[in-house]
Amino acid sequence: MLFRLCCAADLDLQHCSRVGDEGLRALAHLTSLVTLRLNGCVHVSDAGVGFLASPPHACSTSSSAASPSGAAMAAAAAPAMGDGAGADGAGGGDVAIQRAPGGGSRLLTLQLDKCIRLTDAAAHSLGRMTSLTSLRLARCPEVTDAGVRCLARLTRLSTLSLAHCGRVTEGGIGALAPLTALVSLEI
Repeated sequence: MLFRLCCAADLDLQHCSRVGDEGLRALAHLTSLVTLRLNGCVHVSDAGVGFLASPPHACSTSSSAASPSGAAMAAAAAPAMGDGAGADGAGGGDVAIQRAPGGGSRLLTLQLDKCIRLTDAAAHSLGRMTSLTSLRLARCPEVTDAGVRCLARLTRLSTLSLAHCGRVTEGGIGALAPLTALVSLEI
């Protein structure tokens, strides 16, 4: 799957079951992206999160298109990625991303609820995203204490959800002590 988007402030691709890691690779180039919602994207894995955590210049695609509006982007991207909406929601993941206004590629908010393919490798990538202030990894069953320890580098986090991550124990939660800005922890 290949799609090209040059700039969009808001992009809603909910229930696009065909969106996966290659889609996130392309979306990593949207440095002006403010909000991205990818609810039910069952093919998002550690590699896709790695693309989001990498600087946009680290990925290779060309961009020569004009700058359409966010609404035009969503309309153009939806057919390219397929709508693939699943009614049952089984195994789906909720992914929402918010970038800092005027801050280039600095992600502020990232929601990866129910992304069941994510493991500690994704948490390691997330640990490099130091501008994050809010992170949701609820219902990611493969994330363990080792992955949670990587999140302790996110010292700007004020909100963190690890709800229903059955492999996260008190030891992993204790490793989050350096997160002094944390005001909300859901476990």
